[in-house]
Amino acid sequence: MGSWDARAAAAALARRQHGLLTTAQLSDAGIDPRTLARLVRPGLIAPMRRGVYRLPGAPATWAQAALAAVLAAGPDALTSHLTAARLWGLLGPGSGPGALRSGLVDVERLRRMIDTAGGSERRPLLTLRCALADRPAGFDAGDSAWEREMDHRGEALGLPAATRQHRVVANGHTYVLDRAIPDLRIGVEWNGFAAHGGRSGFDHDSDRRADLTAAGWHMLDFTSRSTPERVVAAVLGAVHQRQAKADAGLKPTSWSAASAGSSP
Repeated sequence: MGSWDARAAAAALARRQHGLLTTAQLSDAGIDPRTLARLVRPGLIAPMRRGVYRLPGAPATWAQAALAAVLAAGPDALTSHLTAARLWGLLGPGSGPGALRSGLVDVERLRRMIDTAGGSERRPLLTLRCALADRPAGFDAGDSAWEREMDHRGEALGLPAATRQHRVVANGHTYVLDRAIPDLRIGVEWNGFAAHGGRSGFDHDSDRRADLTAAGWHMLDFTSRSTPERVVAAVLGAVHQRQAKADAGLKPTSWSAASAGSSP
């Protein structure tokens, strides 16, 4: 085994590398191939990629898996494309681009960049152009990673098409719904405790719900403990109820006694 200083240096390096060390780094710490094999066999050290190992106690993470691939590829390797974008915070896990959400750029600036870019008909730019077509000027992407993850998982389980960050004017106030089905006036809110747990947040949520209900909206609230299955069941139940009323000849504006002042 290597010296105490060598092992301490390897441990510090592993902390910076999401619990990973390469064969060469382990060797520098005094762990030769025979010793490494004895550690791997009972699972004390987990092989991640060729020549890359995860140390005991290090949790498995997405960033760790990405770094393992880079370390296995050699000292000159780098991440690129979507992986690099996510590492820089431009993409969220299981969601669309997060540059708008992080405030690095806005919708209009992105459009100008695409218009002035050479080869603007290339497929990546066409994809981005199509995505921006659904986002008007002033689009608010929201700020919750948990909200984005719930959106992604809910869609995978069959949530109907909806708009995000939908603005509604009700009782003279402008409210932004996390997710909305405007034609049926169904709204979904992802309620994080930190933002809604205080007295002022509690009162605001009560007034907001009253105004939106009076304007004919059916609001559904969920928390971080709401399972995707429960979210889907509730939204689909609301959709079926509203569609049944529509089939009976009731318009959305007749679903409440006071819908004036609202925007769909």
